[in-house]
Amino acid sequence: MSRIKRGRRIGALLAALAVCCYLAAPGVRAQDDLLPPDEVAPQEYNYKTGTVERTTLVREQQGRGTIYYPKLYQVKNEQAGATLVEYKVKARDQVKAGDVLAVLSIEGVDIRVQEAQRAVERIQRETAQGVAEREDRLEDARETLAESSGYGWELQNIEVQRQETELERYRTQQAYALSLQQKELEKAQKAQAGTELKAPVDGEIISVASDLRSGDSVDAGKVLVYMHALDVAVITVDNSYHTLRYNMEVTVDDPRSILREGLTGRVVATDDMVPDETTTSNVALVELDDLEVAAEIPGLCNATANTAYLENVLMVPSNAITLEDGRTYVTKLKDNMLQKRRVITGMNTKDGTWILQGVSEGDVLVLE
Repeated sequence: MSRIKRGRRIGALLAALAVCCYLAAPGVRAQDDLLPPDEVAPQEYNYKTGTVERTTLVREQQGRGTIYYPKLYQVKNEQAGATLVEYKVKARDQVKAGDVLAVLSIEGVDIRVQEAQRAVERIQRETAQGVAEREDRLEDARETLAESSGYGWELQNIEVQRQETELERYRTQQAYALSLQQKELEKAQKAQAGTELKAPVDGEIISVASDLRSGDSVDAGKVLVYMHALDVAVITVDNSYHTLRYNMEVTVDDPRSILREGLTGRVVATDDMVPDETTTSNVALVELDDLEVAAEIPGLCNATANTAYLENVLMVPSNAITLEDGRTYVTKLKDNMLQKRRVITGMNTKDGTWILQGVSEGDVLVLE
């Protein structure tokens, strides 16, 4: 049995030797490789990439704006016993100073004016007649004085002085009476003028008292018309993030394309400029460089300001950055090899993200 086992072992060795000789024979390896050469080479991937660039960072803040006219006026009735006749204007009407806004009727005012006028005329007639009579008596007394002598002259001189005093007293008395009556006339005329409420300045009507109709009584002090002047206008802009600051340049445009583009202005006030903890308006006030175009601005507009402007900074596409455990990373592609790098970022803009540290200009990054 030992010879049989030994023979089997020798046979297996000879078979293995024959296989090795076959594989070593010329031409056999080139024909029977298990993998073609192109599959043995490293595999390449088509990554979507972006490049780190040096550029200018511009960050815009845009908010809704509303035109606002700070010079407000209230046109009110100052007379008692007034009744509304009619309004001459309505909301959004533009008016000139002196234009009639509303017409009122004041009870008995026309009669008061007529009576006051007649009283003034009566006092003027009485004064003229009384002065003429007293001047005549004074003239007679002076003529008598000229013809007198001795003791009679002295008595007549006293009479002349009395007549002069009487004339002066009468003039003073009548002048005072006339001034009192003229004041009454002016008061009545003012009441009559109060029947027409007029615009104090050039401006635009905000609203009229809608609770009054023609024929309704109007209390003294009642505001009938609200209006604002057009010579001063600002735009209130949402500033909830408090990024708009004093004297910052702002561009105003209209989303409906009614307003021509390119209107510019500056921030003249912000809510945080007022030391009041109760301030919750979160708005900034923008004054246009050209106030004459304020009337062209519709009710709503867009206001845009550059809240950041930095030159020569490294910017990368925002989708090249990943966040892991509170840290930011990018994946750099070099020689078809991927390298994960931690970076420190600055602010984000619509054009990308500012990188403070971790990459260099020209680096190619894999985008998510």
